Amino acid sequence: MSKIIDIRNKMPRHRTKKVTRRQLNAIRFWVLHHSLTTSGSPEAFANYHINTNDWSIMAYHYVIMRDGTIYWCADHDIQTPHVGNSNRHSLGVCMVGDFRTQIPTKEQYEAALWLFQVHLPSVLPQSATIQGHSEMPGYAWKVCPAISMTQFRRDVQGSPISISNPSQTTFKQGDRGQGVAELQQLLNTIGFDVGTADGIYGVLTTQAVRNAQRVLSITVDGIAGPQTVAAIKKEEERMRQQLEQMSRELEQMKQTVAALNKDNLPVSVWAEEHWREARVNGYFDGKRPQANITRQEVAIVVNRLRSNFLALISKNSKDIGTQAEDIRNLEEQLKKIEAIGK
Repeated sequence: MSKIIDIRNKMPRHRTKKVTRRQLNAIRFWVLHHSLTTSGSPEAFANYHINTNDWSIMAYHYVIMRDGTIYWCADHDIQTPHVGNSNRHSLGVCMVGDFRTQIPTKEQYEAALWLFQVHLPSVLPQSATIQGHSEMPGYAWKVCPAISMTQFRRDVQGSPISISNPSQTTFKQGDRGQGVAELQQLLNTIGFDVGTADGIYGVLTTQAVRNAQRVLSITVDGIAGPQTVAAIKKEEERMRQQLEQMSRELEQMKQTVAALNKDNLPVSVWAEEHWREARVNGYFDGKRPQANITRQEVAIVVNRLRSNFLALISKNSKDIGTQAEDIRNLEEQLKKIEAIGK
């Protein structure tokens, strides 16, 4: 049995945002993640998710360390923020590591299997579909958990397949195994449908390989040798990067739209008096009260304040005719003071 440590009552939460709870029978997916970091802890992840992402609570119900220790971090009925619109129906498990460049340790992988095979079925009222983060709706672009979920699900079911390296192996019709399953996943990802990635190199997989070879300008023979697999992986990486770029551009568009929307918002009640006074005194034009202020707008306001300040001081002069000269002298003095402060 793996070691599980219950830290639910010790985990931090957002100071003002409330967690959302649900019925346990609403959970339909057990979702596996990797942390995308080479090290980490439940506390570190919680601090980042709450303080940086401004989430109500950490994303994961469980965190599995490199040594196989399992931390239980959140009640199952809490809806944690880890798969967007699917949060209500999902339970999140995170293995510490960046599995794009690392692999799970033996202890860690076995702990994950135990969690899914033994622990979760014993504490939840019903079974659920085991998914990787990238298999959830809207997350196909995400390289998470960056391990073969086909293999993991088979291992959870107690039918492990020997792990192979598809970049160093030739596959052909009739072959079976994890390497075939990973090849099938790659083919599905880049648009050459093989159906379910079941680890069996059948007619559909052969045809998909032939189609991929044709498009990628490789000798068309339906056999996935090192050159074919390398080309397929390269295409998958290209598409992943393209999706990530599109995701970044979409986020920028969202931010732009949000900024534009702010331009149309009325002044807040608590700021009405100050806004009216600043507008009447000529510091702002009275438009877009909630828009982000730019450096050039700051410069205008600062210079108006500066001019008004000099004019106010010059009024102490008894001779009205000398006020313009006084302002010029004060401005020269102010410039010297400002030069010293640079």
